[in-house]
Amino acid sequence: MKNKGFLLIKILCAALAMLALFQLGRIFIQRAITQKSFEELRRQTPDAATADSVPDATSPPSVLPSYRALSAQNADMAGWLKIDGTDIDYPVMYTPCDPDYYLDHGFDGSDDAHGVPYLQAECDAQTDDHLTVFGHSMQDGTMFAGLLSYAEPDFCEAHRLIRFDTLYSYGEWEVVCVFKIPEKDTETFPYHLIRNWTADSNADDYLARCAAYALWTSGEAVDRDARLLTLSTCEYTLENGRLAVVARQIGQH
Repeated sequence: MKNKGFLLIKILCAALAMLALFQLGRIFIQRAITQKSFEELRRQTPDAATADSVPDATSPPSVLPSYRALSAQNADMAGWLKIDGTDIDYPVMYTPCDPDYYLDHGFDGSDDAHGVPYLQAECDAQTDDHLTVFGHSMQDGTMFAGLLSYAEPDFCEAHRLIRFDTLYSYGEWEVVCVFKIPEKDTETFPYHLIRNWTADSNADDYLARCAAYALWTSGEAVDRDARLLTLSTCEYTLENGRLAVVARQIGQH
């Protein structure tokens, strides 16, 4: 009986090991498929923004040449996000009628746990004073996992420039604050829902509230009317934590 018991335990352990290997294999295969799809999208977006002609300001906005091909493939595309020195180089999606659709779907609409970074549903990428973009922090290092490096001050100092383009204009942004916040505190400070400045709530006020949770700040004065971009992802040192990287717009064309 004892031998049979040991045999059953060995069989069970072997089965669990096989299942774990199978699941691990699925993760690596899905990662490879997802990354290959993003590489194909990147090939369709010329790096040289200056190569595109920008429409006259008096003309109705039109999609920039760099993004016409991808926009034609998927009308949900709202722009492109890139941070040098990280693997973050992805399209940004926008589905106001189905806010979290790209939390678990790929650019082509297929099921994909990696998702695609997406703009907060109530945001207007063209007119709002503050934009929030969400993305997964995947354990395989993809998507917004690169944002976790901003928990280190030296990394913040060396990687302050963010490129976030809408479909209609190229944008440069400079990181001014990095903070982490438990989900429960977002009830009193809904950083992801603040879109436009008022007389009582402006960029300076927003950053002051961010500073209460800050891991790093630039220490530089920011204009009260500055346009801000917040990149938000999951953070695992807090219970249901969020890590946010906040940048001000320093250029647009």
